Amino acid sequence: MSKAGTKLWERLPTYWERLQKPLIRMEQKAVLSEEKLQAEVTTEMAQTAKEEGKPEAARRTSKPAPPAITKEAESIRSRLSQGIQGVVGSFTAVAFNAAQILVVVGHGLLRRHLTLMNPRPILGAIFMIVPEHHHERTLTILQRVGRFIPRWAFATLLAMLVVGLLVFLLMWPFFGFVDALALGLIAGVFE
Repeated sequence: MSKAGTKLWERLPTYWERLQKPLIRMEQKAVLSEEKLQAEVTTEMAQTAKEEGKPEAARRTSKPAPPAITKEAESIRSRLSQGIQGVVGSFTAVAFNAAQILVVVGHGLLRRHLTLMNPRPILGAIFMIVPEHHHERTLTILQRVGRFIPRWAFATLLAMLVVGLLVFLLMWPFFGFVDALALGLIAGVFE
């Protein structure tokens, strides 16, 4: 157990870096798209002002388009394909990182569940630590704890379900189905 914990602790910076890289790329793409869109809007406003006969407004809003952007590259088809590629690439990266996080968290939850189903190794370790003359009292305490663990586990699972469902339902109108579902799952697991 301590070896697994040590390995996880050593790999944690790598996991964090793998999670951060796609997010940074998405942010950089968003900034570039925003700058490009702003340049297009400014150019369109200048052309509209020029057509309406307002030369002052045209001069204020006209900024030359970046030289790297050509008419062919600006076609609707190329913009649409670039947008789809960006969305699919970002979604794939985020989905892969989310799947990795869920596997790690799911593994931890499964281990806890299996421990609750078969507590003998833990009880044996407790009795090895406790001196023999306290074994009777220890057994009484562990029996009391054993009566409450199923209720605690049920209450915890119910709380996870309620929190996850509420977060999903409240975030759905704001973020859409997929993002709200991801937030609900994350909130439920962290609960």
